[in-house]
Amino acid sequence: MTAEPFLGHFGIGGFGKARQLTEVLFEKLGIRAITNAMVARVEPGVVHLGDGQALLFKFAMLIPRFLGVDAVWQSPGLGNAAGFIAVDDAYRLPGHPEVYAAGVAVAPPKPTPVPIGVSKTGYLSEEMARVAAHNIAAAIEGGPEVRLPFAAIDAKCILDAGGTGIIMLSDEILVPRKHQWLIPGPEAHWAKVAFEKYFLATRRRGRM
Repeated sequence: MTAEPFLGHFGIGGFGKARQLTEVLFEKLGIRAITNAMVARVEPGVVHLGDGQALLFKFAMLIPRFLGVDAVWQSPGLGNAAGFIAVDDAYRLPGHPEVYAAGVAVAPPKPTPVPIGVSKTGYLSEEMARVAAHNIAAAIEGGPEVRLPFAAIDAKCILDAGGTGIIMLSDEILVPRKHQWLIPGPEAHWAKVAFEKYFLATRRRGRM
């Protein structure tokens, strides 16, 4: 079961043929998917869903909803009910020009029927932080402001599945998109290993 509206949604409205590929894989493996699922309560041997369904189990693993940090929760007017911060295209809190947020702290721009948030990869967080850092410096030194809507950030994501995986590339992270590529194969695993070595090597030398 998943809170996603459909399989392969990923919190970004789907990606290429991810939905079809996931549905085919589930059918091949004999897995029944329940989407838009919300857990009402869990009892020994049974999970009760919000729509009244009761799922029996011998072993179950549940991943709770991702929420913001206590610092946001405990600061009135800073975040939403889930503990995330709504920002403008400059990654500044509306009404508080001295407060900026980027990365995981930012509230999802397009909520789903059952809240799932948006996948915030390291690349997305870095792009948001780059804009926020530029605008903080601009506010101090009087330079021009940069604006980059969250939905307009391009996607560069590598999913490693151990020996194989998927490379996801697109011009924008959220739908609708003009261009998107979903590339399955072992090259995704190779790229992930190569990036890990590059990332660790540059950080050890103090380079970003």
